[in-house]
Amino acid sequence: MLDRRSTTAWTGVGIALALLMVACGGGSASRNTSPSPSRKGLSPKDYVAGVCGAAATWETAIQTETTQFETQSKSASSLDEGKTIFVAYVDQVVKDTDTMVTVIDGLEPPAVANGEQIRAAVASALQKVKSAFQDADAKAQQIDTSSTTAYVNGLTAIGTDIESTLSSLGDPLANLPNAELEQAAKADPNCQKLESSG
Repeated sequence: MLDRRSTTAWTGVGIALALLMVACGGGSASRNTSPSPSRKGLSPKDYVAGVCGAAATWETAIQTETTQFETQSKSASSLDEGKTIFVAYVDQVVKDTDTMVTVIDGLEPPAVANGEQIRAAVASALQKVKSAFQDADAKAQQIDTSSTTAYVNGLTAIGTDIESTLSSLGDPLANLPNAELEQAAKADPNCQKLESSG
């Protein structure tokens, strides 16, 4: 009933997205290396902890739900039942994504050089990711169950679209490298966990 290719794209999304959100590995640290204690906002440590914490929670949820989806899909007795399971799965992914976006959007900007721009770049990327999953949710409702081929093609297309959208985002912080954030990310357990899982 389930084409595994249609879910592998989803399980890799959390890793790609989490790494996308922070400056761990995002460009050279040759600029903005001076500490900035007088700037308003969250410390680099607290900012990356907030971002990586939310992303790690999201990634864990997606991985758990994907495993459940795969198990339930294997026992589906019809294409229509398989579609119902998939739609419920995508609905939950959208809710999880919305929660992550809300948490990260609610963070104050990091108290570093270009902190506001960094926050804006992350917010912009998050909105694109959120829109991608909302689009996937709408497409899931329209999956054709008239044949196994049509059904599998529908699942695979949605997974491919998600992967393509995230890949096209690149690194939103490539033009805003910051050594303070990069150092904080290297010391944060969730950031390191996400980086190693990537």
